[in-house]
This record gives sequence, C-alpha cells and structure tokens, in this order.
Amino acid sequence: MTYLHERFFDRKKFDQPVLFEINTMEEALKNVRQTGIAIDISDGGLGLKTDFPIAEQSVLKFHIPVKEMEITLPVFAQVMWTKSDKSQFRSGLRFLI
Repeated sequence: MTYLHERFFDRKKFDQPVLFEINTMEEALKNVRQTGIAIDISDGGLGLKTDFPIAEQSVLKFHIPVKEMEITLPVFAQVMWTKSDKSQFRSGLRFLI
C-alpha cells in the first residue's frame, strides 16, 4: 500500500526522549519497552528517531510526559513510514484516536 506524505497539521519541534511499548513476536507475543527521540509533533502525529527500524503499520504505545502535572499520558500511534537516516531510523507516526 502506498501512502502520500501529505501534511494535514503543522508540526512543531519537540526534540524530547520518549518511552514507548511495541509488541514483538520473538518466542511469544509480548510488549517490549523502548526509547527514542520525538523530533517533532503535531495534532495528528509525531516524528520519531530510533536506533532500530520499526515496521510500517506497527502500533506503538507512548508515555508522553506532561511536565506541568508531573505525569505521563498513554498515547497510541501507528507507524506510517520508516527510513534510514545514517546510523539511526526516522519514522512518521499517526496518532490513533
């Protein structure tokens, strides 16, 4: 399936480490916690850098920090595309509501 990378929302620089969970099928289905850098964010999704590729269509559960309230919010997002960026990987994610 081909996706057009049209922008529906303005993205703002975010540049913050984020914790997320991803399901793996390595022996048994399990959630694995990983970290990455959210490099930009909008009302519709976020840009993510990781040290490993994430398969398109994967659904990730993020724990987004809210500093003013000293809590994290669970947010789900689907990987729309991934590409190699030197020694890291860059992914575009769409928030699921």
